[in-house]
Amino acid sequence: FPLRSCSDGVFRNRSRPCIEYQIKRCPGPCCLEVDRDEYQRNLEQTVELLEGKNQPIIRSLQARMHAAAEELRFEEAAKLRDQVQAIETTIERQQAVAHWGSDQDAFGIYREGGFVEVQVLLVRGGKLSGNQTYSFEDFELPDDEVLSAVLGQFYDGERPVPDAILVPIPMEDTDVRAEYLSERKGRHVEVLCPQRGAKLRLVQMARENAAHSYAERHDAGKRRERMLEELQAKLHLRSAPKRIECFDISNIMGNLSVGSMVTFDEGEPCTARYRRYRIRTVEGADDFASMYEVLTRRYRRALAENDFPDLLVVDGGKGQLNVAVEVMHELGIDAVDVVSLAKMHVERDPRAAAVRRSEERVFLPGRKNPVVLRRNSTALFLLQRVRDEAHRFAITYHRELRRRERLRSRLEDIEGVGPGRRRALLRHFGSLKRLRAASIDAIAAVPGISTRLATDIHAQLAAPEPVAAEGGASAPVADAGTTDPVAANAGAISAAAVVDANAGAISAAAVVDASAADASAADSSAADANKGGTVDAEAHAADGAHVAENDAAVSRGGYRRPNGG
Repeated sequence: FPLRSCSDGVFRNRSRPCIEYQIKRCPGPCCLEVDRDEYQRNLEQTVELLEGKNQPIIRSLQARMHAAAEELRFEEAAKLRDQVQAIETTIERQQAVAHWGSDQDAFGIYREGGFVEVQVLLVRGGKLSGNQTYSFEDFELPDDEVLSAVLGQFYDGERPVPDAILVPIPMEDTDVRAEYLSERKGRHVEVLCPQRGAKLRLVQMARENAAHSYAERHDAGKRRERMLEELQAKLHLRSAPKRIECFDISNIMGNLSVGSMVTFDEGEPCTARYRRYRIRTVEGADDFASMYEVLTRRYRRALAENDFPDLLVVDGGKGQLNVAVEVMHELGIDAVDVVSLAKMHVERDPRAAAVRRSEERVFLPGRKNPVVLRRNSTALFLLQRVRDEAHRFAITYHRELRRRERLRSRLEDIEGVGPGRRRALLRHFGSLKRLRAASIDAIAAVPGISTRLATDIHAQLAAPEPVAAEGGASAPVADAGTTDPVAANAGAISAAAVVDANAGAISAAAVVDASAADASAADSSAADANKGGTVDAEAHAADGAHVAENDAAVSRGGYRRPNGG
């Protein structure tokens, strides 16, 4: 049945029909004139089809098909014929459980100690149309109380009440419950505990389904336990990691750097424990420093709340692992296992006939070579799920921040201009460009804008926009027109110390003024310059030794913080 599937927001803002209209799945009510009665009839028949009332729909469509054929409207008759065939193909796999075509709900209970599984079979028009399962753990109430509680919640709300409700055991409040449901339905409703016949077989089928559902759920729990035990054995962990936390960093050229933490409990995502972090102390693209900040913030709070995972996973190689080990050592945490998972990479072999990829590698503290798990092992599958989820969560947050940054207005940076005043200003002037060109009096004429605030707005918008530096901060612009007349007249020798933030090297440059008064001063300046060059070469040599020592420490398993710690 052609019906629209778009949301109300998309429906209101469409200017032309979408592809759903082109493939004949929607009549296009967003932009085109649609017969209201025809659309309402399609909607009602869709509801009836979902409720399992198939035969009335088929008979109605067949009658319309024959009428269209008699009136020589063969194209319309062909469409109705295809609809009838599609419905018959959909329902042909369903088995009839009652030849009289009544609506029934059959309840079945399966129990093992405190574990209870309840299965409900939904029969509509004599055909099994669906089922629902409810699971309970550590439920020590007797079966009749469990069934009574499930019945009370199952029919609470807008759920349609059937003609008969079949239960596996007698209940004390059967008559009261039947009377209440009859009032809701507007006709007689039976609550039965069948002893023989087709209704008993339907209740037994519900119990068997409940038993199979319990077995599948129990086996899934055992599979998760075996997966965690395999991970413990392969990575030599102290215990099976019931709770795993994974961290990842996301940025683009150092801009809007963010971190993410995802948590898996018993091998499944626990979204309530997901966290995301804005990097505060790191400028530029520095994954190691960003990871250090995120881990420090997370586990300082863990120390205060005594809330630790069994396993900490970081996305990256040996460098990221050393950062995590250093954070754990500084905070005095030794009860958490730490590993890192490095993504597979393409092996560059120009003579290879096909592209070869390396295996996923797991790095462990104190071990030089990584652990390579089998590609199809359940332990690697769990680690990949955790890592990919952390990556997805970080990327999602980073994209959200980029979207906010693109839509950010300069009016948001002006103190005293909130969302209401921003809307009033843009509604009055029409655009930010016109607002920037407006005078103070014109801005003050907007309702809610005082003269003082109008002056601040005019000054802020008239100022040049700051240039974004690599780390996302505003870079200062130097004034090239300023000179120092004292230094120019005196012919003094000035030394400028330039600090390289990346290498930590300090170079001294001696600048000799060409307008020096006498040659002896120039000779003295040249001697000082040569001495400065010697000092500069020694400084570079010392810095190269420092960098080599730091790299060797990282390869041995140590980590030196970016600020020289």
